[in-house]
Amino acid sequence: MPKDFEDDNITKLSKYDSVDDWIDEDRLKHLESHLTDTERETHYKEALELKEIGNDEFKKRKIFTVYKYIHQSSKIMSLKYKNDRSILYANRAASKVRLGRKESAIDDCTKAVELNDKYLKAYFRRAKLYEETEKLEESCQDYKKILTFDPGNKDALQAQYRLPPKIAERNENLKQKC
Repeated sequence: MPKDFEDDNITKLSKYDSVDDWIDEDRLKHLESHLTDTERETHYKEALELKEIGNDEFKKRKIFTVYKYIHQSSKIMSLKYKNDRSILYANRAASKVRLGRKESAIDDCTKAVELNDKYLKAYFRRAKLYEETEKLEESCQDYKKILTFDPGNKDALQAQYRLPPKIAERNENLKQKC
C-alpha cells in the first residue's frame, strides 16, 4: 500500500476478507421487485449519499473506510442504474488496489465494463492491474479497447509499444524452461 495512504483499520481487512464481497444481483433483483417506486428512489438516493461519503473518505486517504461505503452503496443501488453501478464497481476496485487486493479489483473492473462497455476508466484500471499481475495479453487487449474510444490516449499508445516485447520475452523464457 502506498505510504501516502493512511492505515485506517487495515488490520480489519483480513477479518473482512473472509466475508464474500460479491453482490448477488439475482437477490437484489428479487428484493427490488417488492419495492415501490418511492422506495426504489429512496434506495438510489441513499446509495449516492454513501458513494459521496466514500469519495470524501478517499480524499482523506481512509481507504478501508472508502471500500466499506462504496461496497454498501453497491449493495443497495438499483440494478436499473447501470452507469452508476459501473462507477461503483470501478471505485470499489480502486479502493481494493490500495488494499492490496488486485485480483478482486480486476473482477470489479470487469463488472464495471460489463455494465458500461464504454467506461474508459474501468478499462484503464483493469489494464494496469492485468499488467501488474503479469496478465500481459489481457492488459494489451484492454489498452487496444481504450484506443478504439480514444485513439490518441498516450498511456494506451505507450502500452502498445511496451507490452509486446514483454510478452515475447516471457514466452521465450517459458520455452527455455520446457
